[in-house]
Amino acid sequence: MSSDSFSLLWSLLAPALLGILVLRRFALQPRQVGLAYPGWVWTCGCLYLALGLFLYQCLGLGPETWWTAPFVLAIPTLLVSRAKFMGRIDSAPTALPWPFLIFVGLLLTLSLISLISAGSLLVIETDEARIWAAKAKLIYLSPGFGNEFASGLQSLPHSDYPLLNPLLQAWMFSQAGEVLHSANRLPVLVFSLALICIAAGAVLRALKPLYVCLLLVLLVDSEVFRVLSQRAYSDLMVATGCLLAFDAWSRWRKSKLEAHAAMASAGMALALWSKNDASLFLLAAILALLVFCIERRSWSSLPRSPWLFLPLGILLLQLIFNAVFGLSNDLLGDNPEGSSLLSLLFSQFGDRIGPIANYILDYGLLSPATQGIFLVFAVALLILPLRCFRGELYLPTATIGLSLLGCLLVYAGSYQNLIWHLDTSAGRLLFQLTPFAFLWLAMLLRRIAPALSA
Repeated sequence: MSSDSFSLLWSLLAPALLGILVLRRFALQPRQVGLAYPGWVWTCGCLYLALGLFLYQCLGLGPETWWTAPFVLAIPTLLVSRAKFMGRIDSAPTALPWPFLIFVGLLLTLSLISLISAGSLLVIETDEARIWAAKAKLIYLSPGFGNEFASGLQSLPHSDYPLLNPLLQAWMFSQAGEVLHSANRLPVLVFSLALICIAAGAVLRALKPLYVCLLLVLLVDSEVFRVLSQRAYSDLMVATGCLLAFDAWSRWRKSKLEAHAAMASAGMALALWSKNDASLFLLAAILALLVFCIERRSWSSLPRSPWLFLPLGILLLQLIFNAVFGLSNDLLGDNPEGSSLLSLLFSQFGDRIGPIANYILDYGLLSPATQGIFLVFAVALLILPLRCFRGELYLPTATIGLSLLGCLLVYAGSYQNLIWHLDTSAGRLLFQLTPFAFLWLAMLLRRIAPALSA
């Protein structure tokens, strides 16, 4: 094996091994997590590794030392790892039919082929190069967050965007010993495989294997999924994090295990550190929970776990980073108009709501990015409102609904040309919620059609 092949293998193996150790710390094993296990492993491993690399940067440790990060990060997970599961498993694992496993394996193989074929595509255009790879190169070529790094940030578009994606790409540079122009996107693209695994495991808890296969085909055949499985945008990471967060949250509702609360927090933290859009989704979930608790006059629906501070900690970390380097989001006034989202929303709402409504009717509800899932969501709210807002369906229904409303308000208050903004970003933004919405649909079908449930 050549040194280049070895460094590439090590670069991808390190976050996976760290993820296994993180799940071991919570005594989560494949037989308990199910098909979602590889996705949980990759998500937690990448988040943990990126946090370590961020610390290395803060300490001024250059990329030539980053190979030690996985070993340093492994120490605390080995020291505090638990010998057995703390609590009762919410459901006993069952043997899965071989045809179903072969089908999931086929989807993963096709996605892997798509991922590998991206090796012939250079990272030289679109936001993949201008935003994410450019910041990764700046991190790699400017060890520590010093003056050189600060001056370089000022020339990057959307320099306030979160650091997870660039840190993972910079990790690839550091292990190769040079700037890459294709393989650097691999850690991000592997999230396409992680998303399939998490979706398969999560939906399987609600529906029979045959119907799980149908939903997985719709997800993988999404136009945006096919693009994101070859380009290192952060939207795929947001979608994976949100799906993991809700999958683990739904498991926590039954098990009350700290491990499941921690995994939900890790998923949300990954989404927040991937792209700013996730802040809107978190706000929607918090509002939905607050309304639920206030209406019930009970706070028992909230898990009592210190791990819930992880997403807030990640959000605070990024806010402090942006404040230190004087970075501001264009929606908050750092734009040619010099106006914030809120002020533009009031002045533009009347003019923009019509075109946005037309866009939603013409494209949004039947978007190739979402396979019509939000049309199903809208119809379900109209004909089954009580079922959608009752029990375990309340939180996902309210979160998705408030998130979509928030997206509408963002476009209404954007300083960008409306049609251009919708055409270039709406598909990817909606896709971030699509896997979450597919899991919502599976849970709804379990409630209204028990014959389809597992």
